[in-house]
Amino acid sequence: LPAVFVIEKNETTPWLMRLYALILEESLISRQQSNPILNRLCELLFSYALRHFAEHDSRSSGVLTLFAHPQLNKAIEAIHARPNRDWGLVSLAECAGMSRTQFAQTFKQLSQWTPMQYLTWWRMQLAWTHLSAGESVATVAEKIGYQSEAAFSRAFRKQFGENAGAVRRARNTN
Repeated sequence: LPAVFVIEKNETTPWLMRLYALILEESLISRQQSNPILNRLCELLFSYALRHFAEHDSRSSGVLTLFAHPQLNKAIEAIHARPNRDWGLVSLAECAGMSRTQFAQTFKQLSQWTPMQYLTWWRMQLAWTHLSAGESVATVAEKIGYQSEAAFSRAFRKQFGENAGAVRRARNTN
């Protein structure tokens, strides 16, 4: 993302004024220090702004653009829904309704990542969350699609520079 981006009120942003009105109303109703409803509305505003940026900024590239692309988004949704599936380039291209070559080229062009790099990155994000919650390394490896604990541990260390077991144990010391 750039350091700053501006979302203008126009025909492509009907959500902007509706969310602004809800945020303003909630701010006036609740004078609490911490307001979970206001927090969620602001998160929603940020999410809409990111999507708008990805869809309308021609300079936009990176992983965010994958979510805005109508075909690639289908593959991303499939990965998120079933991270433990034995995904390959062909099966992901099928989810996107594209040829293998077109899928791989478009994915790389928009995000600067290969589909397999994204898949590994996503799995590792999930792994960190599961390990931090105290789940065993073997259980996490299976949940995110690794056939062996050793292969998972190597990938985890490569991604984070840290041992998966250490992340799990750190949870118990905090």
